[in-house]
Amino acid sequence: FPSHDILVRISPKGLLISGDLTDDGRPAQWSQFQELFGLNGNAKLKMPVYENYGNHDGDTNGIVRTGIKARNLVRKKVTTISSNGMHYSWDWNQYNFVSLGSYPSEKWDDTCQWCHYFKKSFREPQNSLGFLKEDLSKNAAGKKVILYFHYGWDSFSKLWWTEAEQENFYQVIKDHQIVAIFTGHNHATGHLQWKGYDVYSAGSPQAGEKTGSYLVVRATQDS
Repeated sequence: FPSHDILVRISPKGLLISGDLTDDGRPAQWSQFQELFGLNGNAKLKMPVYENYGNHDGDTNGIVRTGIKARNLVRKKVTTISSNGMHYSWDWNQYNFVSLGSYPSEKWDDTCQWCHYFKKSFREPQNSLGFLKEDLSKNAAGKKVILYFHYGWDSFSKLWWTEAEQENFYQVIKDHQIVAIFTGHNHATGHLQWKGYDVYSAGSPQAGEKTGSYLVVRATQDS
């Protein structure tokens, strides 16, 4: 992976984070995230940050999700924010980016394989699929679309959302130019194809006490 010096030289437009901003959604952890990553390039990291939440980030009324909701109101370049304030989209040149939280669905499907383990509201996707459908209708015409959220299609992630939810997601995106999907959750970098779409797992910037990994993405007119 490129060193920090290389990242400085290529001047990234921003950092996208696909969930698990904290270990268990505690206020001190959220404060550490904001101090390190910032929002609009005004913290230790000198670039805009576009985060969403994962399963480690607490309940729907917890400090992380309410914090993201507040950040969305002052986040630069945002085109559309969902009616509940949680999800958002923005444009960079010919690309439309959509942040979809933990995964694209309306509400938690209690038939998923791991559903019986969890009772708290962190499991709720908070109507992210409805927002995606609305955003694609309003903002995606003539644009290439990049989606990112927490759960993906690796063997671990598929325990956390159902095939029915995945099919509903497909029905929403199938008529649009989705050029890439980025996910997190499994703490490893990787690539796979789902229904012909390129899906990239972003890994984790921390691996225990060691430095982890991240992805550098170059988006051009043609690739």
